[in-house]
Amino acid sequence: MNRKISLQALQAHNWEKCAALTVHSHQVDYLQSNLFVMARSLFEPIQIFAILEDAEVVGMLALYCKGQLLWISHLMIDQQYQGRGIGCQVLKLIPGEAIPKRSFVEMRAGVLESNRSGQGFFRRAGFVLQGQLPDGELIFCHSGAAPDKN
Repeated sequence: MNRKISLQALQAHNWEKCAALTVHSHQVDYLQSNLFVMARSLFEPIQIFAILEDAEVVGMLALYCKGQLLWISHLMIDQQYQGRGIGCQVLKLIPGEAIPKRSFVEMRAGVLESNRSGQGFFRRAGFVLQGQLPDGELIFCHSGAAPDKN
């Protein structure tokens, strides 16, 4: 069965479902909690989206634009929905659904050096390792409007 993946702005009717999402225990150290990201959005220009599979909230995405760079600040899929290709589908939706009126030339994502699965995810999605921040976080970049790999 082919299920529809879509993005929906974080709102009063979906924020609690986003807050309740969880990752596998071995992933906890690699992501800030969804509630923490929501709190950050009060002070930083972050746009947050619920990730839906059909009508069910299955993940959360946070983005911010800095000039012509679009940073993927947070991307998490609930543990019971991981491994279905939802994250890759979300990356393809970003240019059309999440940032429809803004232009950017490159998407970037920071991944902890110890997060091998996160690095593999972005590599499979067509992102390239571009550098490293002083705190050790690796920067993955994708030029163009959308990743072209599944």
